[in-house]
Amino acid sequence: MNDVTHDDDVAAAILGYLEEHPHGMDTVEGIAEWWLRRQQIRVHVATVARVLGRLTERGAVEVVSANGHRLYRRKDETREAATRP
Repeated sequence: MNDVTHDDDVAAAILGYLEEHPHGMDTVEGIAEWWLRRQQIRVHVATVARVLGRLTERGAVEVVSANGHRLYRRKDETREAATRP
């Protein structure tokens, strides 16, 4: 990735944060640590959700509901066979 592309990504992340927090302000260090990290986590969460969806579709992972939450785990054929009649 070249510097211009990276700079554009950082600018977009900063502006995205300020869109959500129009009165936000911080030091360079605070922006780097908190604002940008928060944006990266959002990207990572979206990526994880997308990948888990694909793994679920392939049958490698299964979704279990517990207390109103969706939990993901490795699909265990042995466990599945034991619950069949």
